[in-house]
Parts: sequence; structure tokens; C-alpha cells
Amino acid sequence: MRADQPQLGNQLSARSIIETPLPNRRITYLPLLNAANRPAINQGDIFTNQNLFTTNGSGRRQTSFGVDGATGNDSWGRQTLFTSLPMAAVGEMDVLTNAFSAEYGGSTGSYVNVITKSGGDRFHGEVLALGRPDALGAALSGFTASNAPNGNPLTSDKLLQGSLSFSGPIGRRTQFFVAGEGSVQDRVSPVISPVAPGNFLGKYRGFLGTACLDHQFSDRNSAFFRSSVDHFYDTNPNGTVGGNNLRT
Repeated sequence: MRADQPQLGNQLSARSIIETPLPNRRITYLPLLNAANRPAINQGDIFTNQNLFTTNGSGRRQTSFGVDGATGNDSWGRQTLFTSLPMAAVGEMDVLTNAFSAEYGGSTGSYVNVITKSGGDRFHGEVLALGRPDALGAALSGFTASNAPNGNPLTSDKLLQGSLSFSGPIGRRTQFFVAGEGSVQDRVSPVISPVAPGNFLGKYRGFLGTACLDHQFSDRNSAFFRSSVDHFYDTNPNGTVGGNNLRT
């Protein structure tokens, strides 16, 4: 929230994003830090590893997105450009929920503005590895196929994740930044049907990547290039659903 403007929202720096505990390290959970946002219902099976949200009772299609000054809206409401950025690539995020300036459009939902990281005049890198055993998730949930109230609780949730980022200079006036993140997740939900109770295993495999170049022609003129890619597939006993996206 800013005292010099009427708009309401949250401003998150790279440090606050890193220090915030996030399920599966997905930046799509950050808007939930604002009380005006709620998880969307019926998100769709191919986006089970992300969080889609709504603002102030509006639909998820009413949320507008900006990434490095470019419009990132998705008319399907799946917020796909927002979900394709690894957390290591986010330098700042503004989540505006009410009374924001006309420059952000006429959306009835919120406006999410994301600024990705850029390279600097020194080389810098980060490596992260994360693991969550399935036995731990099952013990914490306490649900089984026999006592679960519905099919939403998880009886097991195994996660393996790795993240890498690297940045630095290319000559005197050009900098680069690259970041990638891979996820392997197995989630088990109970089947409460009295005919065939048991467990349903879903396997998610995904990769997110971002690359950017910045060049300064002079003190007043510069140019940049940004590109992101995501690849995922979700397997279960009934088949496989997958997808690829490249955005520049």
C-alpha cells in the first residue's frame, strides 16, 4: 500500500519473495498474501501444480498481468504467462487490488505487475535443491482412502525440485541473466467411491526457464530482450496431458 496514491495492494521485493514460504516454490501463490485474493475454483487438471486466483469476487479472467512492461493477459483465464516464470527470475512483484491508476487498464479484478531480474557488472549464480518425501506429507495430512471426506485431501505428496540462475556481463554495455527450474511431483488423492475405494496417483513433471539480455547504447537509450519457456506433463492411470509454451 502506498500513502501517496489511493491504490491498494502489495509490493514484494526479491528478498521478501525468497523469504516467503511458498507451496512448491510457485510465485502464483504470492497474490494470496493480499486478503482481497482467493484461490480460484475448478482450476483444471493440467494446472494442478500452480495456483489460480480471483480478486474481490471477480472471475479469474478479470485479473490483468504485466511482465517487464508487456501485457501478459490470457483470455482463457489460465494466467499462463504468470505461471511460466521461475521464482529465481522475479525481481519485484506488485499486486494491486483496488483503486489502481488508469494506466493499468479497466480490469474488474486485480493487476499483477512482474519485473524480472537483469544481469549486472559482476558474475553471480544461485543453485537450489529441494526434496519432500512422500511419507512426511502423508503423516502430516492424516487422511487415508477410508477417512477422507472427499477427493481433495492428499494422502501423499512427494516433491523433488531444482533451481539454477546465473548472470553477469557480456562486454562493457551488455548483461545477461538466465534461470531455470525443474519439478518432479507425485501426488496421491483418495478415491472415496464405495464401489472401488483406493488411491489416485497423479505424476507432474515440469520445467520453467527464463533468459534475458540488456544493452545500454548510452545513458539515455537501452534495449532488452526477454524470453520464457515452460514444458510440463501430467500423467495418471487414464492417460497423459502435456504442453509447451515459448514466450518472447
